[in-house]
Amino acid sequence: MTTEYRPHRYVMQDITHVYVGCKFTLQDVLNFEDAPFKLKSVIRKFFLNDASQKGDTLLADYLFEVDPDSEAYDVLCRMKAKVKFTAPKSYVEDKGYKNETLSYQEFRKRQELKEHIEQVYVEEICLSKLGLAAFG
Repeated sequence: MTTEYRPHRYVMQDITHVYVGCKFTLQDVLNFEDAPFKLKSVIRKFFLNDASQKGDTLLADYLFEVDPDSEAYDVLCRMKAKVKFTAPKSYVEDKGYKNETLSYQEFRKRQELKEHIEQVYVEEICLSKLGLAAFG
């Protein structure tokens, strides 16, 4: 038996949270057997419901594309989504990178992330299991 190394393509759970690697496409999460049923339901109902989403969008890209006025944005906020990402320490001078974890609302409000989207590497999204349970 061999193990295939796939960076940032995972679904893990603990007692209170679900962690999803952002190099999955939305369709990959649906096909992943270890993904929780509630997560798959939310993706089908709210994220793929958007006519522009065909399932081949990377989760990392989708987090930037969600319209703040959309139902999907509200769902991510109600699930208490947190985004783990790496970004340059200084946008004026390249002095290395720093890892940060922000709530989805804070992540979307950070103007420097929007301006330098090509330098931001989204690694993971963390979802509250209690927040997931709120969706039937």
